[in-house]
Amino acid sequence: MAQTTSFHALAARLVEEFDGARRVIPIASLATGSGATSLVITEGPASGAMDYGYSSLSANAFDGLHVWITVPDAAATAPAGEYGGQVTRGGNAAGTLTISPGFSADPNSADTGAYLMLTKLPPFEYLRAAQSIQRDQFMPRYLCLSVCNDANMEDASGDVATDWPDSTGTPTQTKDTTEVLTGKQSLKIVTTTLDHSVRSPSIPVTEADQWLFAPVIKCTAGSLRAQLYDVTNSAEIDGVTVDEEDWTQVYLQPSIPADCQNVQVRFIAKTAATTAYVDHVPLTTSRGIYAVPSQVADANDILGVTYSRYGLGSEAGNSYMALSEVMGPWPYFDYLRDYAGVNSHRIQVRKPCAYPLYLHFRAAETIFTGINATTGEVTYIPQEIAVAGALAHLHKTIGKQEEADRYARAYGTRLQGIGLGAPVVKRSAQRRVWAS
Repeated sequence: MAQTTSFHALAARLVEEFDGARRVIPIASLATGSGATSLVITEGPASGAMDYGYSSLSANAFDGLHVWITVPDAAATAPAGEYGGQVTRGGNAAGTLTISPGFSADPNSADTGAYLMLTKLPPFEYLRAAQSIQRDQFMPRYLCLSVCNDANMEDASGDVATDWPDSTGTPTQTKDTTEVLTGKQSLKIVTTTLDHSVRSPSIPVTEADQWLFAPVIKCTAGSLRAQLYDVTNSAEIDGVTVDEEDWTQVYLQPSIPADCQNVQVRFIAKTAATTAYVDHVPLTTSRGIYAVPSQVADANDILGVTYSRYGLGSEAGNSYMALSEVMGPWPYFDYLRDYAGVNSHRIQVRKPCAYPLYLHFRAAETIFTGINATTGEVTYIPQEIAVAGALAHLHKTIGKQEEADRYARAYGTRLQGIGLGAPVVKRSAQRRVWAS
């Protein structure tokens, strides 16, 4: 699984270093009697909580501190992920802090791993600090090139009905984040009836064009047929049935038949009880120019193209163990950009290629969208890098430029350590020119 950093974990690190470790208090350490507008914190340092209960502390010791709660997952209950306001003037009374306007409910000590934060700045400043570094982060990724919609299964779960609707019957299709070979998600198909199927939207074609159809499939129950279907003439063009529990890649090079105007990709259950996963669907043609996946914000972010050769043969004909051969570089000439165009970014690859092509690129990291920790926001930026960059932003916010510069240097060093601290040098392909 890809390593991720949640806002919950990042916020705790930021508060520990910016405000002090004693300002991050496990919810479980709140004493009995804590309420929506009062917090009873009496445990001493040995328990991991700040000891607010010393009688010598002034009633004004914590005036104005911002009070908020983060949680590690979506299973937490109210007031998880909420901002409770600030400690009122003179609001400390031997470990009982009065806050205003208060939470929507009493803090729930049963929320395992939840933290109560007492901070100098309101929570949106910590979120803004986390968001600020995302604008600078372009993380390396690779996805297949394809003319099929949602070929890499990266669209949101709610888009399944549009991207992969029912073709026959009523199979259950969802996006899965556990059984995945490449990218973030796969398409999970569950059926209980023979020949129930899902399909792609129709794809316009030109007769006699040469195609490559190479979907990657695994079946944990039953079997699944990968099919390229002639919509115009209501007939299969070509297909392979897979029943392997290991990831298996189909390789077909079908020709578009005469009078065929549109094709579809279809996945058909060939056993009554079938559970199968489709990881990605390379579908390419004789063309040498392709629109780049939507994850690529700008063609300048393209790093290169590779191809995946046939691997170890599988049981069914025209099927092979997925990723059993090392990918090799495939030359691409350049990319096309028309910022005002509907198709604003395209890549030109050398044609033809009898193997699936994979586009390597850098993608903007823009995951954090809100302070509501119950929705489980995560970023793929390594935590140590995110902490340094966000702390530079926080210190700049309060005018401590020297500290901001120190963390900015640490941020740059850590970026350099994983190859993200310097621009990628790109060279155009060399071409021979003959002079007469």
